Amino acid sequence: MAGALHCAFLYGGALLVVAVQLIRSVEARVINYPKAPNETYTVCTVSNIPYSTCELSSTDSSTYGGYAVKVFEKAASKVGWSEDDYTWACLDYDVMQNDILNSSVHGFCDAAAVDMQIRPNFLAQGVQFVYPDFHNNLAVMIHAKIEQPDGWIFTKPFAWQVWGMLIVAAIAVSVGVHLVEVLSKQFTSREVRAGVSLTGEHGLFESMWMALGQIVSAASLTGISLASRLIILVWCFMILLLLTMYTGNAAALLTTQQFKTTINSRYDLRGKTFGAWEGDAETLNSFALLPKLYPWNTDEEFQVMLDDLQSGDIVALVLDIALVQYLASTDCNYHLQDQFASMNYATAFWPGTNPALVAQFSAAVLEMEVSGELDMLQSVHFTQGASCPVLSATTRPVTFSQVFGLWVVLAVSIAVAIIISILNGQISKRKYVNKLTSKVIGQWNVRGKKAPEEIVQGTDVESGDCIERERPATMRAPASDGEDATPATNPSKNKFKSALQKAVRSESSQL
Repeated sequence: MAGALHCAFLYGGALLVVAVQLIRSVEARVINYPKAPNETYTVCTVSNIPYSTCELSSTDSSTYGGYAVKVFEKAASKVGWSEDDYTWACLDYDVMQNDILNSSVHGFCDAAAVDMQIRPNFLAQGVQFVYPDFHNNLAVMIHAKIEQPDGWIFTKPFAWQVWGMLIVAAIAVSVGVHLVEVLSKQFTSREVRAGVSLTGEHGLFESMWMALGQIVSAASLTGISLASRLIILVWCFMILLLLTMYTGNAAALLTTQQFKTTINSRYDLRGKTFGAWEGDAETLNSFALLPKLYPWNTDEEFQVMLDDLQSGDIVALVLDIALVQYLASTDCNYHLQDQFASMNYATAFWPGTNPALVAQFSAAVLEMEVSGELDMLQSVHFTQGASCPVLSATTRPVTFSQVFGLWVVLAVSIAVAIIISILNGQISKRKYVNKLTSKVIGQWNVRGKKAPEEIVQGTDVESGDCIERERPATMRAPASDGEDATPATNPSKNKFKSALQKAVRSESSQL
């Protein structure tokens, strides 16, 4: 109730100021240019921090401030105005806007130092704008508290799927290395093959430990064959990239204060409830954005928007970027997330103003822009010497969908390594059989008393040695009384070699 009475008092005071001014002069606006010595311009403004600040019903120039007010005062001094050439009036925004749009000479405001947006409908009604002193945008503002790091921050650079698939990849690498080493040593000596076990060098358990340890540089996975080295090379490259990503994300988490939000740009507003001033509805609709509209004529109405944002009734507010910068500099829980919809703001003169006067002010504002005075005023009034730390939206962990290509490359390398091992095994098997065959034939030539069949059956395919064995009765040729036993048949060397190779292949295929 008290707030309503206060608003009614302020609004009544604004109307009283207008009424007094109209009573004092029938032709309130200055229509002569140059003006007569006894005439003064009436410059209207509103209470709209940080653009302008004033007190309703107050005519004391010391109570007027803000960016737009200071820009007007500096521009006025550049065109030769003194403080006696104009007076200030503080009005509600709607009252001021309706007055400045009025083309009648019986209006009240000669100029509006509030940084009005230059809009086509205002130009169509004859409002004359000075050169823009602020090139503005709409900004998406959210309210989010700073997150405090917890004891598990070291796990956050990667999503849990990446951690899980990293373990799976290490197991796949260990199995792949063990498999290709087994295939590579299939046709080697017993002593070499004995090391290819579950626990020996290049064994499954040992390879698994080495692959897992290599993730944190605690072990080094090695291989002998070309195929296993291919897998290890791709695995090391994969670990290098993932380690780089982890280091970068971890550094961002530790050095930059974070806040959690789902709104990172204007595109995230679609389908969600967000707020905006009703005067920006047309602009937002052109961007296919449908906000919850709020009136904004008083500080109390503006506070309603901020309260809804803080309570979560709306996910964001879309306001002028200058206002968002000001709020973010005074409260570190407000964050500017995106900006769009380029707009120009400027001092406005009523439609009947002499264009030469508007041109003088435009030249003065342009001079201020070139000299850097506008930048200095914007820094003073919009950022307020902000002391908030550098903040960023919560760093997103690396997800598996972003790096799954590494797993694809690893899987392909394992498959290629297995194919190489199989092909190499076939080549090694052929060489192995030929080597043993040649060795056995050589021994047969030395031990010429043995029949070829005996040598075939008595050959150790591992070493190629001919083992003295008693020839089965079925393999012996019948002997005549008083004669030495001789082979029933005496196959040629080629037939014997073929039979020997067949026996060696049969034995070696079971290795």
